[in-house]
Amino acid sequence: MKKFLHSFWVLACILCIVFYSPQMAHSNQDGAPVGKTGSPGDGGSTCTGCHGGGASAGVDDAFEIFASDGETIYEEGESYSFTVAATSNSSNTFGFELKVEDNTGNSIGDIVLTDPTNTQLIGGGNYITQTNSGSIGEVFVEVGLIINSWEFEWQAPSDFEGEVTFYAAGNISNANAGTGGDVILTNSLSIDIVSEGGGSGADSGCTNSTASNFDPSAIEDDGSCEFNIASVSEAIACGGVFLDSGGASGAYNNSENQTITIYPFGEEEFVSLTFNSFALEGCCDYVTIYDGESVSSPVLQPGSNGTSLNGEVFYASPTNESGALTITFTSDGSVTNTGWEAEIGCTTYGPCFGFDATIAATYESEIGASDASAYANITLGNEPFEYLWSTGETTESIENLTTGTYSITITDSEDCSTETSFDVIVDPEEYIIGEIINVSTCNGLFYDSGG
Repeated sequence: MKKFLHSFWVLACILCIVFYSPQMAHSNQDGAPVGKTGSPGDGGSTCTGCHGGGASAGVDDAFEIFASDGETIYEEGESYSFTVAATSNSSNTFGFELKVEDNTGNSIGDIVLTDPTNTQLIGGGNYITQTNSGSIGEVFVEVGLIINSWEFEWQAPSDFEGEVTFYAAGNISNANAGTGGDVILTNSLSIDIVSEGGGSGADSGCTNSTASNFDPSAIEDDGSCEFNIASVSEAIACGGVFLDSGGASGAYNNSENQTITIYPFGEEEFVSLTFNSFALEGCCDYVTIYDGESVSSPVLQPGSNGTSLNGEVFYASPTNESGALTITFTSDGSVTNTGWEAEIGCTTYGPCFGFDATIAATYESEIGASDASAYANITLGNEPFEYLWSTGETTESIENLTTGTYSITITDSEDCSTETSFDVIVDPEEYIIGEIINVSTCNGLFYDSGG
């Protein structure tokens, strides 16, 4: 069953282990004592009551609690998975204690063990903490960190709607069997419980703040974002619909002069536009598309009107560093139409995209002269290039060619390759009408009087 994201995504770190003495240290590595989460129901009590000599958290000390689906709105009676994680660059001993409460400080819902080897329930099942096996972290040499994590499920009550909060306290221990030198932290994560189906569509809408119909109260995007050229001059989008000033159902206005630039979300992405409908006045209203972030960028599609762009797709080119498209629209003082509707998308280009070559070859002056040459014109690709002609030569150009068919394979630095073939022919004779009456030949070019 689908769950829906609520107002914010809070990461909370939920960890606690207490060390009193050599004997108590071993005991509490098996789990923290009840009532040390820092919650209102625990009276704010945390591990600092026993670890008054705690150290300050280091730059690499980190704690998180997060839902597996990344959301914070859930339906009553359903079970959801959570993970708690702890990170340090010096200690490999961690612990946590977590409790879930309603707004009155009462325990709520059921914590369900999914990993009894590393976690356990205490306090009548109202708390979860680590076991002895679950207190030791794993060393990740490649990042220079020690990380421990615990997984569990929480089942929402079947007769409750409202906010609940996960409270916890944690200890990154130095494992010295004393109360000093440990790092104690507290944190919390709040979620909302709704009735079955209550989250469906209730808080959905357009979440893109650059869209014409941005809904600041929406917490889940429903794909309805619209980018109207009359109300948006700059957008960041890889989805949604691009519209004329008349919107989805109306006509645009006379005497418009509009410009919009649409950027992709990611640095390696490139905006695309797919025109599902396009209808402008046939003579005097124009849409022009530029391959970049301004009207100074190269023209991708010259001024177009009528229904000429209906069904057409346009992509920002791979040489366009911004990945953006800029669109202008002008209309004259009379006659309008329904305008356009275009889907906004984003694409990525691999290192081999568009890599191609064409060959420019000269004529052989006469049969047997062996005086033709050829060189490669490369489109895109990644320098440096390697050349292999069918003659065995590996230079950018070749000479001393005679009539015949040749080929070349070009490989770039990303191991992309392109292959093409070409013909060398004898320089053809030229015949101009009016200068000669009778011609008998199987070779040559025939021109009108203008040559």
